[in-house]
Amino acid sequence: MSAGILNLALKAVCPIEDCRVGKIDDRTTWSYTASAGATTTQIAAANNVIATFDITAAIASTAARRQGITDDVDFSNIMTNLETMTAAQLKTYVTNQTVGLPTAARVLIGQMVFALALIARRT
Repeated sequence: MSAGILNLALKAVCPIEDCRVGKIDDRTTWSYTASAGATTTQIAAANNVIATFDITAAIASTAARRQGITDDVDFSNIMTNLETMTAAQLKTYVTNQTVGLPTAARVLIGQMVFALALIARRT
């Protein structure tokens, strides 16, 4: 989970190939591989993420969001929505649910929702 969370934070500022988290409490074990097209500004931003990102808080926040989704009474409607919403409706839903997130994160979430909708429609 920790590498996935760091991956999202890094991808929000820099195109990367992968990232690794050795020990959560030891930043010297965290690393990433920038994509070939990454600019020096993007790499500097990614280095800043490695230096300042509060991964423990991000993990706690992610766990709380997951619990909130599980507890949500509308959870049972998610599959129905994925199966029946048009592309425009899905885009509006994602836009409304991701207010305040960085653009790169919003785009990534949108792509994941569209992929899930495709999967839901095939099953």
